[in-house]
Amino acid sequence: MSASSDVRCCFLHPSLGTANPLVIDLRSKEAFRTLHIPGSLNLPLSGLTPTLADGDLFGDPEAVHMTWNAIQGLFSASQGLQLVESIKRSRRAVVVLCYDGDASRLGTSILRQKGVEGFSVKRGFEGLIAVMV
Repeated sequence: MSASSDVRCCFLHPSLGTANPLVIDLRSKEAFRTLHIPGSLNLPLSGLTPTLADGDLFGDPEAVHMTWNAIQGLFSASQGLQLVESIKRSRRAVVVLCYDGDASRLGTSILRQKGVEGFSVKRGFEGLIAVMV
């Protein structure tokens, strides 16, 4: 297998195979409606805004605590638990997106705690869009 056809970047990451990853977008419904990744799932996170903690989530312990609890709530509620179990059964890769990448890093930590391998995008949706244009 040539390097270009190998979907793994190294032995530390699972192969994505031919399946598309599930993209979970934590941004607001309005932001999601304006622009999103086709096929992504919008799970708007209560209290999450582009200006939360003046754009420095990890610089504000209260904002981290609030965001962590909100994400825990998303994935612990009945529908969230069903989603997590469905992801585990499908063995599908998960990419979590937010505005700037910080909340999605918390989201991937919570998913890993629940047995799902998740990935976040550096600089979030804004970083992803910057690379695509």
